[in-house]
Amino acid sequence: KVETIGDAYIAGTAETPLTAENSPINVVLFGLDMVRSVSKWAKEKDIQGITCRVGVHHGECIGGVVGARMQRYHLFGDMLVGLEILESTAPEGQVQASQACKVDIE
Repeated sequence: KVETIGDAYIAGTAETPLTAENSPINVVLFGLDMVRSVSKWAKEKDIQGITCRVGVHHGECIGGVVGARMQRYHLFGDMLVGLEILESTAPEGQVQASQACKVDIE
C-alpha cells in the first residue's frame, strides 16, 4: 500500500507472511533503486538539491475506505507511525530499515 504525506511517498508491507515479491529484502532493494534513480536523473538534468530518502518497515495495520465525496483506501496503525519516523529521519540518499525488517532480511 502506498501513502503520501506531504512531499513524502510512503510504501509499506503489512503483517507476515510476506510474499517472495514483497519480502523486506526486495522492498529495501527497490528503495535503493529509487535513491540511485533519483540521483542519476538529477545529475543528467543538472539539477541541484533533488534527493531521495527511504524508510522501510513492516508490521500490523488495518485499512479501510475513508471519505464521503472522494473515497480512498487508507492504512492505520503503528506501522504507519514507524514508516513516517523512518522516512523523516533517514539520511538523504540512503535507505533506512526498521529493526523488524533487519531481522527478516538476516
